[in-house]
Amino acid sequence: MVSERLKQLKRFLANDEGTVGAEYAAMLALIALTCVVPAFALGDWMFGTFGGIVEALPEIQ
Repeated sequence: MVSERLKQLKRFLANDEGTVGAEYAAMLALIALTCVVPAFALGDWMFGTFGGIVEALPEIQ
């Protein structure tokens, strides 16, 4: 009985199928943070720059 439990435990620890999903989830989270953090950090600057462009457009026509 104990040896069967040990065999099950060894199989469970050796099984790494779920690891791939966890790695993809971690990479996706890091990519999302890489995109979102700079957008928030540069948000005011971008709003001011593009706001100035939008305000200048009617004058160009």
